[in-house]
Amino acid sequence: MIHNFRSDIVRNLHAHVSQATRQGKLVLTFAVVFVIAVAAAVIAPLGSASSTEAPQQVEVRQVQPGDTLWQFAEEITPPGGDVRDSVNELEKLNDMDSAAVYPGQRLVIPIR
Repeated sequence: MIHNFRSDIVRNLHAHVSQATRQGKLVLTFAVVFVIAVAAAVIAPLGSASSTEAPQQVEVRQVQPGDTLWQFAEEITPPGGDVRDSVNELEKLNDMDSAAVYPGQRLVIPIR
């Protein structure tokens, strides 16, 4: 009887250790996958910017009386393009809240 009792204890202990080992491996696997996913999420945006892309050339123009942002936008809009897109581009490029311009104001205009 004593021998069987010991064998049962050893078998039960081995089963618990095996179960703990499987759980540990599972936790470790999830941890590694999580770390790789986080690293990929952090690194991916860094590689998306093209290093071969040339910087955009611009010129600074001074607004004259009677000038409008729409006029400047028409000058840079490609054939068949939408002038409104160019107006939005100029507003962003010059950190403007609206399309209003005033004489003497300096505008950064892309060269195309």
